[in-house]
Amino acid sequence: MHREPGAVGFEASFINCLEENVHYRGILLPISSDGQNVDTVWGVTSSKSEPLADFAAMAEELELVDEVPAAAPSNDNAAAPVATGGDVPSAEAQRLAQGLTACRDIDGLVGLALVDIADGAVGAQLACAGDLDLAGVAASGAELIRLKREVIAQCGLAERFEEAIVTTRRQFWLLQPLEGGEDLLVLAVLDRDRGNLANARRQLGQALMTG
Repeated sequence: MHREPGAVGFEASFINCLEENVHYRGILLPISSDGQNVDTVWGVTSSKSEPLADFAAMAEELELVDEVPAAAPSNDNAAAPVATGGDVPSAEAQRLAQGLTACRDIDGLVGLALVDIADGAVGAQLACAGDLDLAGVAASGAELIRLKREVIAQCGLAERFEEAIVTTRRQFWLLQPLEGGEDLLVLAVLDRDRGNLANARRQLGQALMTG
């Protein structure tokens, strides 16, 4: 997967009919499967409203989004990803990968992997069919999770981000950050015509509970 031409950050502020100051912050991330045509655009937005009297204090705290993190580079000539049963970074990842092996029969499954959220690296690959660039999807998915966490933090919410679902013309991407000592996520890629998101989520949840 490729980003075309790159992530775009934006901000807007206005006064609504309740005489509250509303501030919007967002990031748009175009995604292309062939490097030429944009298949979909990820959008992450946050908003905050405060009484107009508090606008000055809020303005001092907010900064314009001048930069957004760059996606991990895609390497179409890279070696094949880690095969099932290959080396994994830790005992925790080994345990999780073992539990996820039962999910390789999910209807419409195209790819399944454990991914390091910090750098987007595939820690354990459990399935990869056809011409899927699993490493590229993993890098883009990890970046999306990092961006969503940043937005939640900027909103001042003490919340844990639980899941992201990305829809393209041909695929569903299911991204589930895991609880535990390591910052890992489960990435499942489904064929849109054959896959069922509800069933996939249920099977992944059961596998992680028993893994």
